[in-house]
Amino acid sequence: NISLDNTGSRSDVTYDKNASATLYTTLGSVNLFPCYDVNMLESGGFHSVCSIMGVGTVLAEGTGRSKKIAQHISANNALHGQALQQVMKNAGSL
Repeated sequence: NISLDNTGSRSDVTYDKNASATLYTTLGSVNLFPCYDVNMLESGGFHSVCSIMGVGTVLAEGTGRSKKIAQHISANNALHGQALQQVMKNAGSL
């Protein structure tokens, strides 16, 4: 169950605090690096877009009550998403 607090943000979302480091290590193995664009939402909280630095390929997005949480959630979403799998597959064929 996910509940919303009075700002409309998710207040009980669990997230992997190591997701950003894991994504950095995963992409670093093929000489790529993650980049996060984090913006404050009008309703409160933050929205993060995770992409590949210098390339611009969007891997995933995430929303959280703080910048750091939003970043971790977008990194975790990237780790479990199709975009990262495709990037890694393509990098392996170079």
